[in-house]
Amino acid sequence: GGAATADLVISRSFFTVPAGSANQASTTMRVWAAILACAGFMSSGLLTPASASEDPEALIREGVNLRREGQDARAEGYFKRAYQLAKTPRTAAQLGLVELAVGEFAEAELHLSEALVAKDAWVKEHFKALEGGRSSARQHLLRVELTSVPSGATYALGDGSPVGVPADGVLWLAPARSTLRVTVPGRRPFEVRVDGREGEIRRIPVEMAAKDEVVTAVE
Repeated sequence: GGAATADLVISRSFFTVPAGSANQASTTMRVWAAILACAGFMSSGLLTPASASEDPEALIREGVNLRREGQDARAEGYFKRAYQLAKTPRTAAQLGLVELAVGEFAEAELHLSEALVAKDAWVKEHFKALEGGRSSARQHLLRVELTSVPSGATYALGDGSPVGVPADGVLWLAPARSTLRVTVPGRRPFEVRVDGREGEIRRIPVEMAAKDEVVTAVE
């Protein structure tokens, strides 16, 4: 099942806490109270079925309608296209939420984080719900803490596209064995093999080598 506001739909199945944890259960209840209290941000016309188009707003409306019907997998395509057309905090948030619903936790964490750091009125109004979704996604991921990372560094997993390293150096990765590559202009890349299970933490000091050498670490 899922909880919905005028243009925000979140799957409840991922907001779980260990049995017997009163404090976490209380936190979860507060998160859901915030979700259900979110006011409608768009007009009532949002509930009218929209045909697929290249208009980001129409794509979001169609995606929301599909999610209300429980068709999260189909809705994901609409939100992905909306995000490709207009990379705004709201499209990032909507994409992150549907990724959470279909179990794509690393992608959900990335897009929800992108939305949460933005100074945006829609995000501010739904902040608690979005933050709750991100916390839920992180429960399923491996936390990797990079230290001594030069400013302007990017990282990539395997052959994936590079993404900026967060200011705190913390990455949230899918719990699978992979090669992490950190790059920065003027330095040789740093590579490390990362392996771990969800909920675990890996701390990795990053040694960016001079141009005439490369440092490779095996974790």
